[in-house]
Amino acid sequence: MMALNRAGFPARGDSICTKSAERAFFLFHLERMKVYFLVKSCIFSIHVSFDVSRCLFMQNFCKKFFIALGFSIALCVSVLLTACFWEDESSVKVVLYPDNTISFSIFPNDQAPNDSIAANLAHGISLDVHPSAEYQLSFDEDPSFEPPVLQLFRVNKNNRYRQVRTLKAERSGGRLVYRFVCEESSATEWVTTLEQSGTFYKGKVSNVRFEGDGAYSSVLSLNLIAVGNVEEDLGDISLREFGDELLAAFRHYYTSITIDTLYVNRAHEHPTLGGNYPANLPWVAEYGSAGMMLSELGAWPGAEKALDIVLVHAINSEGILGTSSLFGGGLGGGIASTILLGTSVVAPYNTEKRESLESIVETAVHETGHYFGLRHTTSTKADMQHLVDGIDYGDYSNIEDGLDDTPFCSELFKSGLLKASGSVNSDVVIYPPHKKYSLYQRSLIDMTAECPDAENVMFPTTVKNRSLKFSDQQLQLIRKSLMIFPH
Repeated sequence: MMALNRAGFPARGDSICTKSAERAFFLFHLERMKVYFLVKSCIFSIHVSFDVSRCLFMQNFCKKFFIALGFSIALCVSVLLTACFWEDESSVKVVLYPDNTISFSIFPNDQAPNDSIAANLAHGISLDVHPSAEYQLSFDEDPSFEPPVLQLFRVNKNNRYRQVRTLKAERSGGRLVYRFVCEESSATEWVTTLEQSGTFYKGKVSNVRFEGDGAYSSVLSLNLIAVGNVEEDLGDISLREFGDELLAAFRHYYTSITIDTLYVNRAHEHPTLGGNYPANLPWVAEYGSAGMMLSELGAWPGAEKALDIVLVHAINSEGILGTSSLFGGGLGGGIASTILLGTSVVAPYNTEKRESLESIVETAVHETGHYFGLRHTTSTKADMQHLVDGIDYGDYSNIEDGLDDTPFCSELFKSGLLKASGSVNSDVVIYPPHKKYSLYQRSLIDMTAECPDAENVMFPTTVKNRSLKFSDQQLQLIRKSLMIFPH
């Protein structure tokens, strides 16, 4: 997942500077008050000692005088200690808010280089977090600097930051490690700063890793939702028979998790939204539009925690077979909760080509891999580009997925076959707040000989005559992600 469009978030501006000035003014007067209190207390204790001494002057003078003097000294010491403890507990800690627009995001267990995450971690990036999951954020220690404090903030509805964690680093094998548990009630994003001596950390941040372990099960159900008259596109097989093929494929490829139940539903039968989806018309999803993913159909009654796979006639962009979010993060409805598939693909000259059953199922398996946090084995230019208001916030270090057991195809990357987003035949589309990945059809290309990763499920294009599979590390990531998602 690339940058989230946080351009609307307030940068650290005049209001925060004003608060900083007020805090400094308060601290100045607090110090004066403490000094005043300390001096007055000592003077008071001395007066008390002399008063006691005077009263007892005629009664065993020497013995009583030294007792009173001891009492005076003890009182002064206690006042001094109180002042010290007061200094420690009442000092106002520095709250260092992000000072940039949060343009970069990282999700748990992503192994890609993410150089932009490292460059912006101190001033503000976002972390995808889920309820009850245990996380650790780590990076290489810079020996020239003391470890910084990690501050974490929730972004409220009015785009204001609220601090949720202040964490000190643990040293481990030359790395600084920060551990925390998310206690939110639903999936959300936290943003970061690194604070040292009241300002942003100036040390080098490199090799950032964000790891997460969830508390949920490794069992997944699927919910197939047919939209419009898409059943006519399936030809001789019924929607239920197509669902059976889909279920068999998922059980074949997703061996690190348990694929349990497949539900089959039709959009026009939805209890509240059915009227929006006529059953007699082909549904064409508008590529890049706000409603493209039909996420309102998610959390289908009776299948609320299933993964929603939405089947439409076509996606209105040349060559796009299907699309999903990278690390969708939500089973149970909401934005980025659906996988979108087309039974037909838009071809050149505004024509259409009907896809085979095998191709549609393959696309579903591929797009679901993205949903669980798998990148393309070889990144396309569109994967890395991310335009916000004309500015490219793309992370061009992520040319591959970072896994040791998935090869990289330099020939495909250099070929220019897959163009940057916004051009014809784009491989990817930005749909806030998540990045969408799409499987792009290149049916006339046989990349098997040139690309060692061509038979991996997460290869970015369709190719002829290949036998698909996930790698062991990909299967491990799928399992980890599923157990992070509440379900």
